[in-house]
Amino acid sequence: MGEAMVGVNLMELAGYAVREGVVAGQTLDSGLHLLVYPAGSEILVALGYKADSVRREVLSWVLRRRAGNVARFGKWMPALMADGAFYVVRRIQSIEQRDGLPLLSEDEMNDAEELIS
Repeated sequence: MGEAMVGVNLMELAGYAVREGVVAGQTLDSGLHLLVYPAGSEILVALGYKADSVRREVLSWVLRRRAGNVARFGKWMPALMADGAFYVVRRIQSIEQRDGLPLLSEDEMNDAEELIS
């Protein structure tokens, strides 16, 4: 994944989102956008494209790729936002329930990047 998504410090982004009760986002060097959304006792982690950078062919590509390898990509749900942004989203336990464990492993984040790219 080049920049190692662990380097963007998903835990810090998630901590900020939970503390402030907001959606926190960061644009990565790859151009992908990372979002963290606190949702009750869970957190939604999303990786994808802002509306102004979505390539329409990505939408069908992600659906085909996900269907072709559900064991690997099935936990990442495709989501097309009202503004035209497109993400793959994963629901995970909140920070408080993780006991210091990473929210997602580097392999899981690599899977998301591969799926959306």
